[in-house]
Amino acid sequence: MESIREKKTIAPALVVRERRNQPYRTFGESRYWGLLFISPWLIGLVLFKLVPIVATMVLSFLDMYLLEPKAYQFVGLKNYFDVLKDPTTWLVFYRTLSLAFIIIPLQTGGSIFIAALLSNKKLVLKNTARALFFLPSIIPSTAFTYMW
Repeated sequence: MESIREKKTIAPALVVRERRNQPYRTFGESRYWGLLFISPWLIGLVLFKLVPIVATMVLSFLDMYLLEPKAYQFVGLKNYFDVLKDPTTWLVFYRTLSLAFIIIPLQTGGSIFIAALLSNKKLVLKNTARALFFLPSIIPSTAFTYMW
């Protein structure tokens, strides 16, 4: 019998594969397949996201008349200071914060409450309430189909 103190190897010896000394010669063995498959997304990201962001940042430092786009003048941070001095900016900022911190949580909470209420098994006329709740999303497509 074996004693408890004897150590027994359970796992086989580690097998180390040798690296091939051949460089990647064919595209089939290349590690660039991933880049090839992701390249359409990368091209779209650059063209439709990064280029407009950089162009907007550059244009924000210029004073430019849209009917004469070649007549522009570098004004630096003047455009930003003008926006901060405008009283309408602070009204828009206040309304954006009220939307973000008041209206969106109320709508989300109300939606969760209605979903929990409609999933209650003891609710009377549950199917009627579900149909009335879902009806506004069906009517426009039905009306469009009849008009077509």
